[in-house]
Amino acid sequence: MDSHSPIMVEEKSSARILTLNRPKQLNVLSFNMMTRLLQLFLAYEEDPCVKLVILKGQGRAFCAGGDVKPTVRNIVQGNWRLSADIFAEEYMLNYVMATYRKAQVSVNMHTILLVNYSKVYNKLINSY
Repeated sequence: MDSHSPIMVEEKSSARILTLNRPKQLNVLSFNMMTRLLQLFLAYEEDPCVKLVILKGQGRAFCAGGDVKPTVRNIVQGNWRLSADIFAEEYMLNYVMATYRKAQVSVNMHTILLVNYSKVYNKLINSY
């Protein structure tokens, strides 16, 4: 697992753990991150070995949403088409996640810690 990648991927049995890894930016999704997540979700949906996808955030935030800085910059510079492409990718990712055929869990680790994170997490991993 590459600790410098904006999305870290971990395999545990039939589960895949995707960790958003931009903690200083509260894990806001860049266009490249959205594209990578979309690729991973689509690949895992077709992979019979994958039964569960867990999405979590590194640091204190799960995800603060899409990165609006490049979108605004593109519009101000007259490149509205680039911003439209960013929104199209984000909405496609939202659609794929909303209609996903396999089990998926999005987790804010700091909230789960309050309900004994290790037991819940291990139960999720070991049940798939």
